[in-house]
Amino acid sequence: MSKILEFDNYRRFGVEIEINAFDGLNRPIGYLDGELPAGIHYVANLVQKTTGSKVIVHKWGNDHHNDSWIVKPDASCGMEVCSSVMKGWLGIKEICKTIDALNDEPKITADNRCSFHVHVDVSDLSERQLATILTWWIKCEAVFMDSVPTSRKKNQYCQFIGLTDMLNVQHGLMSSSTLIEKLGKCKYYSINTYHY
Repeated sequence: MSKILEFDNYRRFGVEIEINAFDGLNRPIGYLDGELPAGIHYVANLVQKTTGSKVIVHKWGNDHHNDSWIVKPDASCGMEVCSSVMKGWLGIKEICKTIDALNDEPKITADNRCSFHVHVDVSDLSERQLATILTWWIKCEAVFMDSVPTSRKKNQYCQFIGLTDMLNVQHGLMSSSTLIEKLGKCKYYSINTYHY
């Protein structure tokens, strides 16, 4: 009997799109007093116009389970655009549409300080299932990393797991929980379980 492959997926995910502040500063001079990066309201208006969704601008802080888009400061590059919780192809389409709109706006730039992060809800997976996904990522990591510019490969914020000694084990075997724990110690690996 042949297996039927199904590609419908409604796993929840969200993204962070880092972009430069309009003045090029990582942090505005009054950052500690709550001053927002130059251009942040312009970006928020563009995202709202593009998506038709609610967009909130606020000072930096950790956000979880977003029910709207959020634009906030990011001390590494200027600001970040955080999606609401997304699902399926419609979610991917909205993310792509937003990235295209940001890319088409000449005032908006992204240099080597900027990045793109994807957060995926894995709360329904067993440790073994999660470890299987992590193992496949590590096996294919070089291929994925070849699809990004050199600046994304050679930096401290997106480290190659395969180039670390973390996976050196005597017999090539590691328990699921050990792998998840090791990948959770640093949030700067190409994939990590830091928030798991």
